[in-house]
Amino acid sequence: MVDLHVTPVGDVIEHDTSADGECVCGPTDKPVPRGDGSVCWIAIHHSLDGRERPQGETTLTVLLNERHLGEEA
Repeated sequence: MVDLHVTPVGDVIEHDTSADGECVCGPTDKPVPRGDGSVCWIAIHHSLDGRERPQGETTLTVLLNERHLGEEA
């Protein structure tokens, strides 16, 4: 059972946060420990426009790979 839903604001779809629904974004359920030892479950919904992907992640990976390949040549 999910205790809380975190959804993107202004996404291209309306995210399903009902107790019995399944959202098309495939939310990730994360356990969050509470101070009393119990666990709270949070559903983190994903945007369909990919905004949660870290900016520059692909660029940095490509640059590192190019640099590594350049040193071997």
